[in-house]
Amino acid sequence: MSGPRTAREALLAELMGDMDKLIERQEQATAAANAAAERLEAAATTITVAAANSAEAAKASVGEFITRRVNDATRQAAEDARKAIDEAAAAAVGKAVLASRNALPQARPEPPAARPWPAFAAGAAVATAVVAAGALLAWVLTH
Repeated sequence: MSGPRTAREALLAELMGDMDKLIERQEQATAAANAAAERLEAAATTITVAAANSAEAAKASVGEFITRRVNDATRQAAEDARKAIDEAAAAAVGKAVLASRNALPQARPEPPAARPWPAFAAGAAVATAVVAAGALLAWVLTH
């Protein structure tokens, strides 16, 4: 074919060339848009998986934290209970010893040779029994 003969043919030829260029650019833009859409879909999938993994990790971390706090609180409560039991047992043993001591006959101002040793031995035996019972009670309550 030869070149355009009239101005109208020249304008139409130029218009056709411009249209061809626009169609090529549109095809390139469509290909680029499709590639970008694929990359966005891949990124969305990656983000979804990462978010799910992150949520699972957060749940596990929160669970571990709660477990740790409950264990600490339980240990502290047990320790506080042991202390209270020890104090109560010590007070009970102290009261029992005081009661045993008060139950013993009052010392008479007699010379040491004239003291009634059987009464002192009985008092010592009672005091020993009370202390042993208190110690046993404290041990049973704490174990």
